[in-house]
Amino acid sequence: MNRFIAESVEQFFHETLSIRCEKYEKFPVINIYTSLITLSDDEKKYSFSLCINEKTLNLISSILLYEDNPDEETKVDLVCECANLIVGAAKVAIEESRENQLLALSPPEYQGYFEEGFSKDFEDRLYFKVKDELIMIGIESEKITEVV
Repeated sequence: MNRFIAESVEQFFHETLSIRCEKYEKFPVINIYTSLITLSDDEKKYSFSLCINEKTLNLISSILLYEDNPDEETKVDLVCECANLIVGAAKVAIEESRENQLLALSPPEYQGYFEEGFSKDFEDRLYFKVKDELIMIGIESEKITEVV
């Protein structure tokens, strides 16, 4: 799962935005906007929390929307749309690798702005450096139990 998400992040920044993106070491997650999106199959539900700092959202806004100083509503929409594009691309790649086993993708949910830091325990975290800015994706999974 992590491989697909990492490849989707890199693809989004390299191919869609023409921005250099590379895996990075751990860093403090402050001044960030966060959205949550899930992928699920019959057995597991995977939750992805996309954390993007304000400077990176401003950069994305200037490329996609030609707005250098987006308002708060635009930043909220952007962090959700970025999660949708990244995890949506991972969904397609996963389905293709699993011989078209379909996955359900939830709509992204805005989780808030965290000025002082975002400190949630995740099973795993992926960190990326985008130009001189940073993003993080927190990953959690849970087994789906059948209701009889």
